[in-house]
Order: sequence, then structure tokens, then C-alpha cells
Amino acid sequence: MQSSAKLLAALLASVFILTACGGGSSSGGSSDGPSSGEGSGEGSGSESGGESSGDVTLTDTQISDQSWVSGVDKMVDMVWSYGDVKTGAPLYMVKHTSNSSKIMKGKAATSNENAENFTEIRSFSGTHIGAIEVYPFSDNNNTRDRLIILCDNHYSPASIRIYKESDLLATPATFPLYQYYQTSSGTEVKKISNCDSLSIAQAGISASGFSVTLFVGGTGTDSRESTNQYHIAKTMFTYDINATGQFHTAFSGGDSVVIYQLSTYNYHVKAMHAVDANSAVIAYTAPVSGENRVRLVRQGAAFTDLMISTQNKFDGTTSLWQVADIHVWKKSNNDIRMYMTSPAGGTFAISYDATTATKNGDYTFTSGDAQHCADVITGFRNPASNSALWCQDSTDKSELLEFTAPDLPLL
Repeated sequence: MQSSAKLLAALLASVFILTACGGGSSSGGSSDGPSSGEGSGEGSGSESGGESSGDVTLTDTQISDQSWVSGVDKMVDMVWSYGDVKTGAPLYMVKHTSNSSKIMKGKAATSNENAENFTEIRSFSGTHIGAIEVYPFSDNNNTRDRLIILCDNHYSPASIRIYKESDLLATPATFPLYQYYQTSSGTEVKKISNCDSLSIAQAGISASGFSVTLFVGGTGTDSRESTNQYHIAKTMFTYDINATGQFHTAFSGGDSVVIYQLSTYNYHVKAMHAVDANSAVIAYTAPVSGENRVRLVRQGAAFTDLMISTQNKFDGTTSLWQVADIHVWKKSNNDIRMYMTSPAGGTFAISYDATTATKNGDYTFTSGDAQHCADVITGFRNPASNSALWCQDSTDKSELLEFTAPDLPLL
């Protein structure tokens, strides 16, 4: 495993590059991240951490959870805010304890500031929070804030609940995850009962606020099918920064459209992540054929299989794999990286060329920090020459590893 000094150096190198690149530009009312005109939660330019003006001795370069209970607690999901580019912007995590779901916040080290360990910012009774996303924005007073977007499985159907970080006790906006549709037999319905994946696909800005497009993954039902289904749904909501009244009344939209589904009887979906506004990647198994698969699914278009193999890519055996999480980094249009982690530790990656709709290659990492990633993984998402990644350390699950996103040697 790399030393803390190497971890910090790798992190800073990637962060400084991305800060210079910014969070993406707006085109046609949409963008890959919050633009400077919108005022992202962390911004760039003069507010970036930058280089230290003098020698600073750091005593803590890793984020950890000091309240971690080994064998009981579980990191369920973790994200770096969509579009954030500032050095030292925070990470957010969903942690399950024996009887609660906790939203935790930590902060990576910079050149002159220690890392800030995870602290609880909101707790819910029960382990029904299944996934998290975070979107930074500025309100009509140019005050920076973040939307905390959660998958809530407390009731059926499951729902997306949206909170504002500056007022986490305010009534959240709630969007149930179901879709009615018509057939020759009448009205049918698709519902997600257990949401386990949530990923921002795109964001757009306007004079009155912004819109966010999400992909949601989870098990549920289709009234036309005899078996349960894993649904991948797309939903878009808008937020009016000029709205008056209670927080949740500023939202509109939120209707879900299922773009793809697989029978849970024949297939077991392990993880999902948005790739762009119209596509998402899923890792899953086909137990009958003994196959491990990675598939790119698209709204209104045919899917592309990026991998079908009887080999467990994490350990090399002929067995069904367990994929804990996926993180997608769009290094460029012809090199979109999909990093997948194993619960037991390990990282497998695929590179995809969106310009030709073909796979560049794949690789299992057997050295560096990537080989020790377990469960959750996140990092920068926007185009850049380098990216920082964070993942749970399989050798100490109360700690995060920080490292530069590794290249696939075959590229």
C-alpha cells in the first residue's frame, strides 16, 4: 500500500489539475456539472485551496470514521459532490449501524490542511436509506449550499427524498419511484421497492434555478411480469431558487420512467452508475449460465455488453462475482473509466469509447491502493487528465484510501 505522503501527493496533483479545468460548461441549457454562472457548492479559481505559501506539516492525510464499530457498521454509499472541483471539497457517506442510517460528512486533506474525519450530519431510525447523491448550488442570495439526495426504502414504493444541507430538518421534497403506463389490457405500473443505486446523470441551469437528471436502480415489480424486476429508472426534477415558502415546495417534476429492467429470477444486478444523460452502466450476474456481465443500457436505444465472462475478475477464479460499487470518471469522450470494487477488496476497470460506442479494454488492479478498495468508491467525474478517487480500505474499514485514478496498462 502506498504511504500517506504518496497518497497526499497523488491527490493534490489530480485536484489541482481539475481545479484548473473547472466543472464543465453549459451548452443548450445543460452541463456535466454546475457552471460558474450557477455558483457550484465549491467553485474554483480564487477559492481553490492552491499551493501552500510555506512549509506545513500535516498530521492526518486520511479520512476516517472514528465512531466505526467493526463487524456492525457498513458503508452503504459514498459520493463526492457532483461537479465540485475545489481542493478539499467534502465527501458524503451513508452508513448503516445496527438500527440506524447515518449521513456522514468528511473532508480530504489539502496542501496545508489536515483531512477532516467523518462526522454525522443527520440520522434516521432504521436501515432504510439505500443510496446518496449530492448536488452543490447557490441560492438567490448567492449563498452556497448542497442538496442531499437520498434513496428512502422505508415505504413501498421507495422514494427519492431531497434535503438541503443548511437545513436538514426541513420537510424534504419527496418523489415516489413508480411509473404508470398503458397497454391494450389497461393501466399497468412499475415500482421500485428497494432502491440501492442513485447517480446524477446531468444538470442544467436557468435564470430561476436548475434541473437535475438522475438514474435510480433497485428491485421492484412490474404488474405485467410474474417475477420481481431490477429497474433502472430515470427521473428529472427542477428547483426554483426564487421560490418562497417551505423548502420542499420549490421542487417540481420528479416523475420516473423505467428505461431498462431485468428479471431478478434470472439475473442479479450488483451495482449501477450513470454514464451520461441517456445511459447507465450495470454490473450483474447470470447464475444459470455462470456469467459475470457489465452492460451499458441506453434510453430508447439498444444496450452494449462491455463484458461477459465466467471468470471472477476480482480473484481470477471461475465463479460469480460480487460487485459492491461502480464509479464512472469521464476522462474524455473516448476514454470513459468505469471502476468497480469488490466487497472483499479489489478493483476492476473498463474503459469505454463513447465516440465509437466500443470498449477500449479492461484490467484488474493487483498493485497500489486500488487493489485494496472495498465496498464504496467515488471521485471526480468530469473530463480531466487526472482524477482523485476515494474508496473504503479493505484492510481497515474505518478508513478511506485516497489515490490518483490508475490508468489501464493496456491503453
